[in-house]
Formats: sequence, C-alpha cells, structure tokens
Amino acid sequence: MVHRDSSANKEKKNVSTGLPLSMRHPHAIKFIGSIFVITAFCVMILMIHFSKISLIFFTILISLLLFIGSVLVHAGSVGQEFSTILKDLPVKAVEFDILRLTIIFRYENSAFSIRYHALYSPYTMWIYLTQYYMKFEGPVEHYQVWMIGSEKNYFYENYHELAKNMRSHKKMGSFLPIQPIPQDSPFSHDITEIISIQETIPALYYVDFAEKDNKTIIIAFLRKDASPDDIQKTMTIIQSIDDAMTWE
Repeated sequence: MVHRDSSANKEKKNVSTGLPLSMRHPHAIKFIGSIFVITAFCVMILMIHFSKISLIFFTILISLLLFIGSVLVHAGSVGQEFSTILKDLPVKAVEFDILRLTIIFRYENSAFSIRYHALYSPYTMWIYLTQYYMKFEGPVEHYQVWMIGSEKNYFYENYHELAKNMRSHKKMGSFLPIQPIPQDSPFSHDITEIISIQETIPALYYVDFAEKDNKTIIIAFLRKDASPDDIQKTMTIIQSIDDAMTWE
C-alpha cells in the first residue's frame, strides 16, 4: 500500500517538474512583467524632463516595455491556471506559448491544445483587430480546447468564426463582456449525427468541427469560470468524438 502511494506521488511530481518554467513559477513571471510595466511608466516621466531626446525613441522604448510586460503578466496569470488544470493529469511534452496563451501537450496518446482568450492580452488585441474589429464581434474571455482530427480541411468554418458564439450579446458583445449562458445542448448538429453524448459540463458552451491552419480540428469553447474538472471532462469528450470518426 505504501509502495503504491509513493509511486502515485512520484508520477505527480514528474508531471509538475515537466512543466515549462513559466508554468512552474507563475508568480515570478508576473513579477518580472510588472517590473517592465513600471519601467515603462518611469520612462514616460523621464520623457518629460528629457524632451530633447527623440520622441520616436521614447515611443518605441515605452511600447516595447509595455508589450513585454503585458505578455509576461498574462503568461504568469494564465500559466498558473494551466498548471492547475494539468496538475493531476499524466501529460507529456508540455509546451507553453506565452504570447498566444496556449499550451500544447500529449494526453492519452492524443495531442491537445488549450488556449485562454484573455481580454487585453497583446495576442487577443491582435486577433480583435484582424478578425472582429469592423463588426465588433469579438468574444469575451473563454477557454478553447481542441485536438487535430484530420490533416485535411473538410470545409468547416474557421475557428475564429466559431469563437463569435462566445458572446452574451450579438451586437454589444465587445462592449459588454458578460459570459454567455450555457445552451441546452452544446454539441453541433455535425457532432450529434456521429455520436450521442450525455455528459453534462457546467461551463461547456459549444463543441464543433472547425478549420485551423488548413486542418480539421475538434474544438470546444468553455466559459472563463471553467474548472479543471470541466476542462478534463471536455478533453475526454473530444477524444470520444475523434474515436467515433472515420477520418480519411
């Protein structure tokens, strides 16, 4: 009995130590990011006293400091949440893209990705400008969980288009960041035709096939209040959908 417990603890420890640095030490990452932000404001004050120095130089320096600081602060906050999600899972090959706030890992022989769509992070602001700006269709904060179903594109919608479902108000969603109310059934028609899923996950809002990088993915959208258990159950559902498919 003692041998079994020690083996389980060793496995959990291995999972923890296999995480990227920004997920193992999120508070330190946030602290470093805060220093960059504070330094940017200090440079703003110096700009007033050293007006003879090029305004372009100050603008570039301040923008760079704010960008790096914002990336690190968001990476620390989201990295802490990601480490909690993966805490008790036997995952392998974990990678953390701190700019896109996305982790990529292997779980039960499948490659999963989890992204946190954080408002005001540099990458999210870029996505808003390039995908949603003209129609004010940007989604609120949420989780995206997906795995690649096929290396081919089966003409599904781009996942940015599906993300528009994560708005509580169709026209004012960008100005009223209120979380959408879960639907009676979060599964698309394409999925319900393939498999019947009875699992109920409180924070799960929508699951469908989508196109990403010219590949077909199975993607789930969850509210920002999703618990680690919600996300883990969602991964199991995505895996079951992939198992039910007959990809060419």
